Amino acid sequence: SNNFAGTVGGPIVLPKLYNGKNRLFFFFSFDGFEDRKTTESTFNHTVPTLQQRQGDFSDLLRVNTARYQLYDPLSVRPDPARAGHFLRDPIAGNLIAKSRMISPAYDTYMKFLPTPNNPPAAANLEPLNNYVGVAEPYNWSYRAIANRFDYQHSEKHRFFGRWSWLKYREDRQDWTYETARGLQTNGVNRNNGGITADWVYTRGSNTVLDANGAANNFREGNILTPVALKYKPSDVGLPAYMDANAGDNHALPIMQFSGYDTLGQGVPAFTRYQLLSSKVNLLHIRGSHTMRAGVDVRDHRRLGGNPGITNGQFAFSNRYTSREDDGLTPAGSIGHSWAAFMMGLPSSATMESNADYALGNTYYGWYAQDAWRISPKLTLNLGLRIEYELGRRERYDRVIGSFDPSADLPITAAAQAAYAKSPIPELSASSFTVKGGTLYPGLNGVDRR
Repeated sequence: SNNFAGTVGGPIVLPKLYNGKNRLFFFFSFDGFEDRKTTESTFNHTVPTLQQRQGDFSDLLRVNTARYQLYDPLSVRPDPARAGHFLRDPIAGNLIAKSRMISPAYDTYMKFLPTPNNPPAAANLEPLNNYVGVAEPYNWSYRAIANRFDYQHSEKHRFFGRWSWLKYREDRQDWTYETARGLQTNGVNRNNGGITADWVYTRGSNTVLDANGAANNFREGNILTPVALKYKPSDVGLPAYMDANAGDNHALPIMQFSGYDTLGQGVPAFTRYQLLSSKVNLLHIRGSHTMRAGVDVRDHRRLGGNPGITNGQFAFSNRYTSREDDGLTPAGSIGHSWAAFMMGLPSSATMESNADYALGNTYYGWYAQDAWRISPKLTLNLGLRIEYELGRRERYDRVIGSFDPSADLPITAAAQAAYAKSPIPELSASSFTVKGGTLYPGLNGVDRR
């Protein structure tokens, strides 16, 4: 763990060009740290054994034959003892022939698997936590810069400006660090940048005006490394139409194996918060009155979105390799799920495509106040403050608004006409209505906010 920092400041002096002594000043600071460590909380992993990767699951029969006997998905037939259910025949010796390993993604994902380094103590024990990532990274990296300038233009005018920037990165849980460094890396990543400018005008001994403006941008989310982002679904043998769905948000598709660690990650979501603000404050002293007034205007913005599972997520389990269709004979997870992956039989598949969002909310504030010193013993404070928010608005009208129970739908007329041709006795055609739906801000006269 290393922490390093430095600061420097003083008047700005450019020999023969400009002498800012007593007038123009700067201050600069830098701070950073690097943490390099391994994590003890997530370094136990379960991966297929070397012989399982070749289709040989005979070792699991020594653990528990009933739970780990694999059954042939192509042998399914009606169960003569239970109507409506099905049986499968066992795969001889728990050996899957090479001709049955037809998963198009198998070779790609197998090369990501590290070699097991923690085998079970006995042959009758399940090979769980058989890979220990002793050097699995849990690294932090941080950099921050701040810079300020002060300018004394005259006795009446004074200015300052400031900007800052920071970057924070986490590199953790990359359990494939030995085979494909960066493939499974995840962790919080933050970027922040801001700028402020301020002007103070002293008109005299009784009047001071202070005006400033600022902007801040904060971005947070996960970052996938180029190792994961270089893949498209078609690169691992999946259909090309999945590439079109993913678009620029492509990464290694997610493969989940019951009992084993997952390979692949979803394209991460980023959230960006932006704040634009400006303020003007006026102070005026007149006799026994100290009067203040000001205006505060802000624009709050939140941008982001979760692309979702754009590259596909495939789950593999014992659904198609257990004896019965309903799991009457309990089956294990390891072995079964990897065999299903080999044979290209996912138990579920998911693909998503989500829109981004760009929310904004403008805020206005005004105030006026008078501190009236009626006597040395009594001061009366009178003030008024008004705050007004315009309400959130999505820039492209992509949000769901309220629900209108009386709204006509595109299917209303057709559905009611179809029902009128053959109504049921319990509900007359005149009572059958198809109404009610979501209102979308910015459409059909609905307020955008």
